[in-house]
Amino acid sequence: MKKNLKGLIIHIGEYLEPHFIDPNLPEKYKIKYAIFNQNGKISRQGRIHRDPEFNTFTYGDFPEKAAKANLGELGIGDYIFFNSNFIETVSWLKARYIVGNFKLKEILSIKEIFDKNIEDKIPYCHNEHVINAKMGIWTLEGFLFVGDEKESKQCKIPLKLDKKLIEKIKLKDSSGELISKKFGKKRNKHGRLLSDIEIISSYTRNPKLIDQEQVETILRDIEKIEN
Repeated sequence: MKKNLKGLIIHIGEYLEPHFIDPNLPEKYKIKYAIFNQNGKISRQGRIHRDPEFNTFTYGDFPEKAAKANLGELGIGDYIFFNSNFIETVSWLKARYIVGNFKLKEILSIKEIFDKNIEDKIPYCHNEHVINAKMGIWTLEGFLFVGDEKESKQCKIPLKLDKKLIEKIKLKDSSGELISKKFGKKRNKHGRLLSDIEIISSYTRNPKLIDQEQVETILRDIEKIEN
């Protein structure tokens, strides 16, 4: 493992209608991917956007966009942790789970893929951004992040991104304050006390940069629940 590695917690999947998950049988979960229309907007009809894909471990995104700027901080050997919304069947409340992670072995622009004429080669040809660009639906904007096939995975059992984990890894907001201090205190503009999941969602809506200690803690927790 490289020194001073970084990681990113990034939200993926269906924003409109999350999948269900049984906390008693979490290994039965499935990722419900987002659907995009021909204009590249989230929709109830259109193409299923299977990104990231966990067969050849590719993920496409736009680090040039302000909201995704933290993606530009990643380098080879760094990690991406993908989390997705679910509805828990016991409580029928929304929850977030980490469903997989990549250890990055390659980062290149979509344009570079086409300039090198490797858009039909594995793993690039399996990614939705490359597929859509080949079909002329999308432009050549964005970047592709490729995970090492031996050290990247979709979780057999997803790791819950809850208050306990936020406190454990000492996740901070953009001002450097611990997010754990917000639980039970933060209110919305109408004065309503926010739930734990609302607080977690608000602070992880955009990709969240984490340090080496936090990366290693999450990796250990994933391994612990699967073994």
